[in-house]
Amino acid sequence: MDRVIGIIGIISGFMCALADTPLAYFYDENNQKIGQRRDIQTGWQTASSKRFYLSFLLSFLGQPGCYLVMWRLAEMIGKENDTMCSILKICTFLGCYTGLITHAVFCIKPLVYKHIYQEASLKTSETALHETDRLTILPVLVCSFTLIIIPAFLISAAIWQGILPVSRLWIIFNPIFLMIAMLAVKKAFPKLPLIGFMGTGFIVYSALLLTIS
Repeated sequence: MDRVIGIIGIISGFMCALADTPLAYFYDENNQKIGQRRDIQTGWQTASSKRFYLSFLLSFLGQPGCYLVMWRLAEMIGKENDTMCSILKICTFLGCYTGLITHAVFCIKPLVYKHIYQEASLKTSETALHETDRLTILPVLVCSFTLIIIPAFLISAAIWQGILPVSRLWIIFNPIFLMIAMLAVKKAFPKLPLIGFMGTGFIVYSALLLTIS
């Protein structure tokens, strides 16, 4: 069964990784970040709404399989450390909805800006987006910890301690290291499209599960 979950996780992780690409890359040389917080892209004005619908659909379909992998890894860790198992399961539970909320926010904001800007102004659009951020900041922060930081630390610790019987080299492939690596690549090659680091991290977790099984 672990092999089946691992394969589902790889497919799901790839879908989640692809889901980030439509949000991050606009093939327009004039695309700029504007607004007081520089969190609005001018490319949102001309981008097709379908790219944001597609992004959410990929994330919606991909996330459940990724959480299955995290839950199964937690159960494996639980054979030797109940505390780490419980924490990872709690993170998975919280991530099930905060992860989808977070991605939904990233998809909704460009759509809100796109349509409000057509009828109003940049200031009005920016105000609407900032109110959206105020409403959703808590689940976004929870998602950052429950899906990225805490699981990366726990799974790395389990590998280091030998609880998960794989080489310690697997530690360098957690989402935090992948994020750092991808940011470096993006800075060096800003026009190079990259898939999302979190989805890539789930692919690694799935490969880890397959290796153990």
